Amino acid sequence: MSRAFLSLFALVAATLAGCGSSHVAGAPHTPQPARVQPVDLAPAVSRSTDQRVAKAGLLRLSDLPSGWATDDSASSNSSGADCGAIKDYKRTASALRTAPTMERNGWDQIQEKVAVFADGVRAEHAFAAVTSASTRACIRKFMAQTGTVGQSGQLNVDRVADGTAASRITVHVESGGTQVDLTVDLVVVRAGHAIALLVFTSAFGPFDQHLRSAVTRAAGCRLQHAQKLACGAYMG
Repeated sequence: MSRAFLSLFALVAATLAGCGSSHVAGAPHTPQPARVQPVDLAPAVSRSTDQRVAKAGLLRLSDLPSGWATDDSASSNSSGADCGAIKDYKRTASALRTAPTMERNGWDQIQEKVAVFADGVRAEHAFAAVTSASTRACIRKFMAQTGTVGQSGQLNVDRVADGTAASRITVHVESGGTQVDLTVDLVVVRAGHAIALLVFTSAFGPFDQHLRSAVTRAAGCRLQHAQKLACGAYMG
């Protein structure tokens, strides 16, 4: 299978960043709204500061082990899934930045988008909305347009920063006589007034769990350091 083939479907998954489970290990699960609710609060920081936080909060290639590289060819103009919560977080965020796609051996990819909001309340609302059951169902329907969706469900992941949610979707795709089952892990991390939307894609079985956990922790620390918070701190 060509790298371009994998990139096509990994990039489709990247436009879906923000889906996952709203469950946090050790905490009770409660249904969350599918759309961001407006909150009438004064901005906590200026938009220019939020832009700096978004840039500083992105993952770096140095956060990954040797063997990974950035893939400048992996870019897409897709607007993504037509899901209310995904549109809302993009609309309500005061800053959005996307990290370069990182790939290994042409079969594994990591993509990340960081969204910064005016305050922690807005970030919490966005986190709840994009990780809701209704958003997961919308994303599954969207991905069915590009291939045959197989198994999907929530993943149990360790808590990072103020909240972490994850889910997995497998998609059977065909191109030029080649068939493959892509496994897409979608992880969302909230820290302070920002969230990181991570997409881990693998063409040969599930993405390495230990590496996914390490990268998720690194993403959380990047967000916290960008906001001058201690790595691993829990703000509630």
